[in-house]
Amino acid sequence: MNKKEKYREEDNKIENQKGITLLVLVIMIIVLLILAGITIGAITGDNGIIGNAGQAKEESEIANEREIVNTATVQAMGNNKYGNIEQNELQEQLNKITGDGKTEVNDLDDEFEVAFIESKRYYIVDKDGNVGDVQQIVDDESPGILTGSGTKENPYVIRSIEDLVVFSNMTNGAGMKLKEDGTTEEILEEDSFTGKYVILDTTLNFKSKLSYVDSKRKDFGDINKNGVVEELREELMNSIGFTPINNFSGYFNGNNYEIQNIYINRDTEAGLFVGTNYIEKIENIGMTGNITSMQSNAVGICTYSNIIENCWNKANITSEGGNVAGICRFSTSIKNCYNTGDVITTRTQNRAGGICYDLSGTVGTIENCYNKGDITGTLYTGGIAAGGVNKTTIVINCYNEGDISGISSVGGILGINGENIENCYNLGNVKASGNSYGGGIVGSNSKIVNHCYNKGNISGNYVGGIEGSMGARK
Repeated sequence: MNKKEKYREEDNKIENQKGITLLVLVIMIIVLLILAGITIGAITGDNGIIGNAGQAKEESEIANEREIVNTATVQAMGNNKYGNIEQNELQEQLNKITGDGKTEVNDLDDEFEVAFIESKRYYIVDKDGNVGDVQQIVDDESPGILTGSGTKENPYVIRSIEDLVVFSNMTNGAGMKLKEDGTTEEILEEDSFTGKYVILDTTLNFKSKLSYVDSKRKDFGDINKNGVVEELREELMNSIGFTPINNFSGYFNGNNYEIQNIYINRDTEAGLFVGTNYIEKIENIGMTGNITSMQSNAVGICTYSNIIENCWNKANITSEGGNVAGICRFSTSIKNCYNTGDVITTRTQNRAGGICYDLSGTVGTIENCYNKGDITGTLYTGGIAAGGVNKTTIVINCYNEGDISGISSVGGILGINGENIENCYNLGNVKASGNSYGGGIVGSNSKIVNHCYNKGNISGNYVGGIEGSMGARK
């Protein structure tokens, strides 16, 4: 044995001894904790000591990555005579801090994404140098195939943009899906996923190449119907954009993730979920981007759902020919939802609501919701709901901060026809421009208004700080 081999053998012995010593130390600590009355579950459980330590480590890593991105962004802007961010300069500054090959910068037109290769995390940097929240690079071994069986215990899982596109194609009965061998297969029948469970496994950003397994693939065909087969990301960000999920009648759980920078621009009904079927329940999902219908209704989350909980919309919702709402068209129960996007309809006799534009069923309830977007309607318009023929709308513990404007029956909380409005307040300006009613809480016709107040400015021909016109009272 020569000296080099001898030294290597001694180094290996030392490393092994270190490993054994560390293992013994960990065991001793666990034994001491147990003797002190701390259970194994408290040590190793989901909220145990070891789990919390792992979470703290991850939070520390994320904070460090954000600081690196912030520092590199400031330096890149400082090196540009106009204070702009250039892709090459930002990459160069990141390389100086982390070393070559540790990060990757992608140009998203008006934003940049900075990916950390080892941690598989990335951050969006806007043109002003603001760094967004941490996001995960998608990890999908079978993109375009919904894994799972659709049961509550083993739901279908959406892990990438490819999965979301196939989910939409399956509900529409058109387009392509992928097979196990990676080839495509044309979809010929609609699937409403009746009674099935579907979950979202991560935030998906339509602009980000890192939300696709392969953003350049063309095997999904002409999704946006412009006559040209483009790369998948381009298909979804141009012309009519993403095709809404249609007539889904199962359960959808977003797991508190978002669908970001969605782009829908079409003549027919627009939203993440559309169609005449009622979704059993949709929960824990958020939206950002732009959703437009030229001739029909437009919503952020869905048209119909029996139950909607913990959903939010930050997308701008626009229609030139239909009703509009930040969250949904119809539902029997909406809880813990909010809207911050602008919601606009321009055609006469159309309704607009920050959360919904009407409720359905014998009794419809909106509870613990708020709106901060500007809402513009032409018929009934409300910061929370527009209202309509259903006179059993119940609104509890809701508030509005956006500016609300419309022509007929305009309210900070509800446009028209409330059964019971309780513990609500309005801070936004309310403008009724037609020969009709405007109120800080309700435009017209609410049976009961309890414990509500208004601080917004109310303008119009027939206006009131709380109600523009009182209906029958209990």
